[in-house]
Amino acid sequence: MANNKKRWLAAQELEKRGIENADDMEEWIQIRRKTWSDLVYLLKDDITIDDSTRILDIGCGPTSVFLGLRKGQKYAADPNLKLLFELHPWIKDVEEYKDVSFIPENCEEINTDQKFDLIFTINMLDHINEVKPFIAKIGELLSPSGNIVVLVDCYADAMVSKIMTFFDVDLPHPHHFITQDIIKMFSGYKLQKQDDKVFRIFENCDFKGKKHRIEIYRIDKLFMRMNQILKEVGKQKDILFIIKYFTCYVLALLTAIIRRKESPVHPLKKIRLFIFQKL
Repeated sequence: MANNKKRWLAAQELEKRGIENADDMEEWIQIRRKTWSDLVYLLKDDITIDDSTRILDIGCGPTSVFLGLRKGQKYAADPNLKLLFELHPWIKDVEEYKDVSFIPENCEEINTDQKFDLIFTINMLDHINEVKPFIAKIGELLSPSGNIVVLVDCYADAMVSKIMTFFDVDLPHPHHFITQDIIKMFSGYKLQKQDDKVFRIFENCDFKGKKHRIEIYRIDKLFMRMNQILKEVGKQKDILFIIKYFTCYVLALLTAIIRRKESPVHPLKKIRLFIFQKL
């Protein structure tokens, strides 16, 4: 439990570093306008949204889903919002954000009697400290028959997930999920939709021209990316951690190749979409 808290803090520190550069923020907002517009279009037949729909984006970061979603009564929560607006006050003037109420809190700390018809959690579920309190808080915030849209990175192969969990070297991610884990996590909800191909809407929105997915045969780019990650988490001089880190990813990639349940690329996990309805 304490270790997960440290992981969550490490993930938050990386997020803080990521929002320091104003040019980076401008580019991310431009990129995510298209990403979230494509996502909203993907959801159009599954969720009805009008001007009265109360919507909460949890863990929104600087590029909330509201860049692509204009209808509804909109709220966005993230613990780094205060720092974001201190460093880049212009972000509050982004056209799509002018009618968004921002909440600079963790999900578990949101204190409101307001109930939401629709909640988004995008690329944050594997970063959180404890899963059960988070799911309980979602239940408190979601209105009867309300929907939660979950986008989270999952491994296709349970064996690869176990390898990642055993070596425990992905510091910003204390949790390593497969699809069945997410469905079990929301077992008290009705599964409305599951989409394992949603990652395609992210493939053409690379930041600063960097390709997110790297094929296993591109050993040069694979090692460059791994070195970059080691530097980001402050482990580039920790020899024992580096050995453990590379051993983990070599075994994970080899397992993926042998078992053929997912393409042998880095990273081995892909973002999946789930829609659950509160019963």
